[in-house]
Amino acid sequence: MTDCKVLLFRFAVDDFVFQFDQETIDKLSAFVERSNLHNLSIGEVFQSLSRFTDSGTGLIQANGFSSWLKTLPERMRPSDHRLLQSIFTCFDRSESGVVDCVELACGLSVLCHGSKSDKLAFAFDSMDDDGDSFLTKRGLWRYFRAFLSVLITLSGAFDELDIVEQMTILDDSSVWTAAMILESTSARMHEISGVSFEEIADWYSTAGHTQATWLELLDLKKWVHYYGKPLESEEDDSEAAVDSSRNYEDPSELQFNLPIGDAGDELLIYESDAKSVRDTFM
Repeated sequence: MTDCKVLLFRFAVDDFVFQFDQETIDKLSAFVERSNLHNLSIGEVFQSLSRFTDSGTGLIQANGFSSWLKTLPERMRPSDHRLLQSIFTCFDRSESGVVDCVELACGLSVLCHGSKSDKLAFAFDSMDDDGDSFLTKRGLWRYFRAFLSVLITLSGAFDELDIVEQMTILDDSSVWTAAMILESTSARMHEISGVSFEEIADWYSTAGHTQATWLELLDLKKWVHYYGKPLESEEDDSEAAVDSSRNYEDPSELQFNLPIGDAGDELLIYESDAKSVRDTFM
């Protein structure tokens, strides 16, 4: 039997787990190549989506999103479009066929070019609706929900669940993650006015990198491999091969690792991974 890598993330909410096995990662790598989203910044994706929003509302309807999908490369497959439509559905909490463009763009940043810090910073600024440099409890929930909506959908954990179950998991998992920040000493002082970007960074660098390890997945290069590999023929329905080699940092800086299966494989998290977020927030 071939050893299978598994990136597993567990929430203390009904013992919910989502994971990425090697087959899923390989398929996702090929999808990222076909979509070309990995060559776009989150700002570019937000601007392109904004062209399809209802004027003055910041909302994008299902038909507008379908029109946006047509701007992606022709090599995209029907299964790729279905995956992106599933992501759209996760943001449609009222099942009205309309979603918030900011939330959708921040979630799609998972698939875009840029570091974890870039994506966290863009999402914070975009969701700071009143520009006071704080996110309220609800703002924090929206913040984490955007990223989780995309990651959990990509993992396939929602494939056998109905929309009500999906929404419940997303809401509960996002609230749980936000609660981890509000329980920290510095953030608790601002529970009413909101939590600052710096306080999120403090939480991440001291405890968040162990409580919400899934945030490391915002840096696509750490776990999805696509650079320098040719795309498969459009006539060939098999997924493209991916390069699993990595250039690791100095082993002496290793802060902790995420075990990924019985084969002894692991996702390595370095001290710089935690520090880089805080440095960006300062």
